[in-house]
Amino acid sequence: MREERRNGYEQREAVRKQKRREEKQEMSRKERRAANREDRKKAKKKRKAPSISTIILIAIMLVGAGICVEKAFQSGGQRIRDMGIRVESLARIKSMSEENGIEFCE
Repeated sequence: MREERRNGYEQREAVRKQKRREEKQEMSRKERRAANREDRKKAKKKRKAPSISTIILIAIMLVGAGICVEKAFQSGGQRIRDMGIRVESLARIKSMSEENGIEFCE
């Protein structure tokens, strides 16, 4: 099933690329350069690390997450823990304010 999904994605991607090539052939040289720059920017954005939901979707075993600075006053870390994922943080910030500065969790 995963293989079928991958093949469907690859086919859609091939069609999209072919369509883009055809569009570029009809553009002027200046327009093509601008379009190529945009394509490179989009490709760069796509090269980010997969999200947790993506990892779970493709059935990769995630054993934990290492975080440098966790803002414990926000819910992100707790949501990850609620998914059953082990989270290790080098520092956990309890609160931040101009008056009191940074307060760390114990």
